[in-house]
Amino acid sequence: MVGALARFNNNYAQIHSKAKKAASALGLRPKVINPFLNTAAQVVEIVHCVEGAIAIIDRLLERGIQPEDPAPLESLEGEGISGCEVPRGLLIHHYWIGADGFLSGADCVIPTNQNIASIESDMRALVPSIINNPVNDIQLELEMLVRAYDPCISCSVHVVKLDPLLKVGDAIKNRQ
Repeated sequence: MVGALARFNNNYAQIHSKAKKAASALGLRPKVINPFLNTAAQVVEIVHCVEGAIAIIDRLLERGIQPEDPAPLESLEGEGISGCEVPRGLLIHHYWIGADGFLSGADCVIPTNQNIASIESDMRALVPSIINNPVNDIQLELEMLVRAYDPCISCSVHVVKLDPLLKVGDAIKNRQ
């Protein structure tokens, strides 16, 4: 899994003291593996980032801010690759700019792609514990799991198809 929980687990020792207080108030302690707590980990990140931003602003103000002219452009053509952490995980960008200065190509590797195997694995682990629930409850629980990882994917596509799932559930029930 990539995203807030992974960052929380890997970086807990380095987060701001106020972020640690927020984590404590939310009942979070590393190692958190419950994907339903991803949003809570994002709240902890927000506290950490706000405190960090305040510290940076304070340092800039102490140093003094001087107006600067932008660097002159030497060329409009080029290629750039970058990665950055976003709430859902690692976002990798790759862009091509033509000689005319317009975008000529782009490739983005989004966190959704990186989390899909974990989403599927967590669904497989969750289903046996909810398979006897009403169909609407099963669908809601699985959609909540998907949204815990990535709220965008649940709005853009319908990832939960219950018909095949219910057939598997019937097979499990018949074996018992």
